[in-house]
Amino acid sequence: MTEIAVPSSLQEYLTNRAVRLAVDELIKVIDGSNMVAEGWEEARNYNQALLMAAVVRAAQAQFLFDVWDATWGACGAGQLGDEAFDEDMGPEQIWDDREVYRSFKLADRYKSDGDSILFGVGFTTTNEIVIIAILVDEDDDFKEQIDLVEKGFWSAPSCAWKSLPATESANPHASSTGISAADLTSNTPAVIAQLRRHAEKMVKAIIDVRS
Repeated sequence: MTEIAVPSSLQEYLTNRAVRLAVDELIKVIDGSNMVAEGWEEARNYNQALLMAAVVRAAQAQFLFDVWDATWGACGAGQLGDEAFDEDMGPEQIWDDREVYRSFKLADRYKSDGDSILFGVGFTTTNEIVIIAILVDEDDDFKEQIDLVEKGFWSAPSCAWKSLPATESANPHASSTGISAADLTSNTPAVIAQLRRHAEKMVKAIIDVRS
């Protein structure tokens, strides 16, 4: 498997608050339509700043795609059922959500009743990287989903996962313990390997509970 590295532009964004604040503001005007410049050099610098912000945005998306492949993809999450691709995975959406995900409708052998599992990779508001599993009930029966959580649907993986039940606005989901940006950037291969082990436990738990 190709070793994943955190792009230098993304490292700066994750670990340097000043860079992060600047990029966050520039992304809001990434199309450049509101440029304010009083001269040649200011125009040049503004365009260079926008380019840097665009590079960071693209780097984050590509990195999350790579991490998904190295975690959920490597442990067979896609074999649980047919994929239901969500077209809302463009650069702007990924930047706003800070996550990528793939959804699979569980095969009949997993007592699906039309249920799907969404597997994601993303950054938290504190820049910790996590992997996420979300149960999506076809009928949006939140009471049933709460029962599934209470019966231990998510309990099998390990203490590395934390579970949240369904609410009126969110499906029940489980998130791996967050790993800091400092750890991610200083020892990326070890962090990816750790996330992959968490993913393996979750996929195995789903198969065990639903088989």
